[in-house]
Amino acid sequence: MEFNSKADLLSLGHEDLIKLLNKYEIKPGNIKLKTAKKLKINALWKKIEAQRTDETDDKENTSGKTNDKSDRVNSNASESGSQTAPNTKAESPTNLEKVETLLDESKNEFYVVKPSTVETTPVEQPKTELDGFIFNKVTDATKYLKVFCKSDKKAATMSRKFETYEKAKLHLLDTRERNFSGNGPKTASEMKLNNSPKLGEKDFLQIKYLVERRKDRTEPANSLTESEAVERLESYLRENPNRIMTRENGAPIMVSPNFHWNVIHYAVTKGFFGVLELYHSLLTDKVFINSLYENTSYEMQVQNAKRLHFGYFTTADKIAHDTPLHLAAKFANPSIVEFLLNTANLDGIGPEIDEYSACLKTENKAKEIPEQIIGKKLLSDIRMKGGNETSNAYLIPVRNCQKLFQELWILEIDINTTTGVNNKFNTVRYNTNLMSFPTNKTKSYIGPSDKPSLETIKKQLNVRWSSAPMNQHLVVERRRTHKSDWEKGILTHARILCKRNDLILNEYWPFLNDTIVWNDSPRSIFGKIDVFLATKYPKTNIDTAGISEKIRESVVLDDTIDRLCDNLERFSFKEPTPPQSPPKSCNEMFLEGTSATKTDVQFHDATKQFFTDEQDTREELEDEFPTLWSWYKNISSKYSQVNQRKDLRTPMRRRVKK
Repeated sequence: MEFNSKADLLSLGHEDLIKLLNKYEIKPGNIKLKTAKKLKINALWKKIEAQRTDETDDKENTSGKTNDKSDRVNSNASESGSQTAPNTKAESPTNLEKVETLLDESKNEFYVVKPSTVETTPVEQPKTELDGFIFNKVTDATKYLKVFCKSDKKAATMSRKFETYEKAKLHLLDTRERNFSGNGPKTASEMKLNNSPKLGEKDFLQIKYLVERRKDRTEPANSLTESEAVERLESYLRENPNRIMTRENGAPIMVSPNFHWNVIHYAVTKGFFGVLELYHSLLTDKVFINSLYENTSYEMQVQNAKRLHFGYFTTADKIAHDTPLHLAAKFANPSIVEFLLNTANLDGIGPEIDEYSACLKTENKAKEIPEQIIGKKLLSDIRMKGGNETSNAYLIPVRNCQKLFQELWILEIDINTTTGVNNKFNTVRYNTNLMSFPTNKTKSYIGPSDKPSLETIKKQLNVRWSSAPMNQHLVVERRRTHKSDWEKGILTHARILCKRNDLILNEYWPFLNDTIVWNDSPRSIFGKIDVFLATKYPKTNIDTAGISEKIRESVVLDDTIDRLCDNLERFSFKEPTPPQSPPKSCNEMFLEGTSATKTDVQFHDATKQFFTDEQDTREELEDEFPTLWSWYKNISSKYSQVNQRKDLRTPMRRRVKK
């Protein structure tokens, strides 16, 4: 029986086809499968063609030898599972269409089986050769891949799903071009994100050594100080920005591949807080971001940087599925926990990538959220040293971490100090980035604290009238503070309530363009104002001799009798001078402008509590901050009465551009 094409072979019955395959010494295999049957028929057809070629005359012998050589190569590849191009010279166009009826180009689902090696240029292959690697069904592609890779598991791979035939074809050609060797077609190089050198194979080791605070592997761990290690790491990253991300997909650098720990994971386990600050500052620094993604637009730079930042600070590891916040909670490191909760949180800043706050509810492999495992690793380390959970080495950091997880909220007090118009009080998630962000309108706030405490303060601030005796004193306080200063009335009232409820008030002052944190320790407040006044009046010759003498006298007069005697000596029957607008002095200092303004009396009233409550505290503050004390005495003596303040005005300030 003669066969003129592959179609004749396809028309044979199952048993006849097996006999024919055995005749030409081809193993039948499972030819019930369409893909396997197609492969066997291709191999059988080549055997038949080879037999016919041997019987040709001498004139056709040269071309016959060439075809025979090509057939032998394709035959070997077919027996090992490879698919080759059909010989279109021996087939008619009609028969080719019959062979390739399994692929429907009009559908929207295509899968590609990509060979690892190619013997001829893909562009020169006929259409049927390319379509032999493209399938509409994933099951057909999988079956074909199994047969293809029967003898060599790396002979081919299967692609993802493509929606169009053209994309599948381009993917197949692109893959084969990339693996083509010789003088074949050249592929275009991928666009570079920047012009810096590529990431070296051993760069991650150098980063790991610096996190371990050592120069290289020859030195012991902790041989460098934290500041030295951070300085070296920063210069190492700025020297080549590509060292902060992988070359393939721009993901975080893994310094412990077995655990899938990136630099932040590893730094948390080492308790190296400086590394977290460094990576956060670099990935939010416009100059560094521009050098990292210099060949992209500004919008893409911000988006890529935030995605990389999110990967570093929120990615879970492979083993325990712990995020950096899980690890920080396990080791009970309050400074790192606070940084991850309140600073390394970019929610609300830049493009929306993912939600950082979701880390609070992210579960690890043991179905535990970070708050549930505070001090777990710390306790095991303490027990190995002979301690237990009652030791201060465990209790103090654990309590601090628990407090940080609870105090995640602030109460916004949005007030326009120029018009005195106040808006609603909002309880929001605390974020230090939002507090310092230029476009943020909220400048004064209470907290951070727990939500119930802030809701209580919110109700007290909103009390305008109440018949309940318990709330009447709040109404009186509110009216008095608003009457005394309609601009700062809300914040003055908030200051009183925060002191009573042991909460922290962060109050914005325009003359500083910064916030003052009102708490039980006034030294940070007075230190900031003292520096501000010393900077504003560097050459002012303040007469502090009399003030210093009084301070020394007050230090000597410790007893009540001595104080009474001192006051008796200063007693006079002279009528006190009626209050009036004081004359200007060359030694006067003011917070804004060249004369006294409402800002001076507002800040005077805010600081008055620290100078009048405790005599010992007053003496310490007078001695420690002489410049501030000189300003306070000047304002207190000349503008303490209401009628002395009637001529004071609010300073003119430049409007902030939105």
